[in-house]
Amino acid sequence: VGGLVGDNSQGGIELSFATGAVEGDSAVGGVVGENEEEDTIVTDTYWDVEATDQQDGIGDGEGDATGLDTDEMQGEAAAENMEALDFEETWQTLQDDYPILQWQVGPPPLPGREEPPQDLNGDGLFEDVRGDGEFTVLDVQALFDNLDSDAVQNNAAAFDFSGLDPEEVTIFDVQALFNRLGEFED
Repeated sequence: VGGLVGDNSQGGIELSFATGAVEGDSAVGGVVGENEEEDTIVTDTYWDVEATDQQDGIGDGEGDATGLDTDEMQGEAAAENMEALDFEETWQTLQDDYPILQWQVGPPPLPGREEPPQDLNGDGLFEDVRGDGEFTVLDVQALFDNLDSDAVQNNAAAFDFSGLDPEEVTIFDVQALFNRLGEFED
C-alpha cells in the first residue's frame, strides 16, 4: 500500500507527491508500497509524513523519495522544499494547501486587471472575464478588448464559449459570451 502507488512493477515514478492517509499490513510506504524491479525507478517524489502517517517513502524496495511535514509541503514553503517540482511552468503553490497543477488554476488576470477571470457556474468557462465576481456586458467588452492578449489566447479553452475551437479565441466566442448574458440574469 502506498500513498501514490501500491505495487510498482513496470514503470517510473517521478516529480510527484502523496498527501493522503496510508494504512496497511505489509509493504507500506508514503509514496510507494512496493517497488519491485531494479528498472522501476522512483525519483524526485515527496510525501507528507504527517498526513500519510508513514516514516518510509517506499515500503519495500529502493527509490528517491523525500518525506516532509505538512507545513513544508503547503503554501510558499512547497516551492522551497519540493525543489525538483517545476513551480515556474507546471505547479502552483496555494496558501495553506498543497500545490496544484497550473492548468487547474485558470487564466491569469487580463492586462490592466488585478483579479483573474472566474468560472461563476462551474462549467469550465470563465464568464467573469474581469474577475470582479459578476458577469455583465462589461465582461463581454473586456474579452473583445483583450482578444489578442496572451492571457486570453494562451488560455483559449477557458474562453471557448462558441464551442468551435478550443485552441483559439475568436469573435465567435465574444458573441457566444454575449448570448449567455440572459442565462445569468434569470
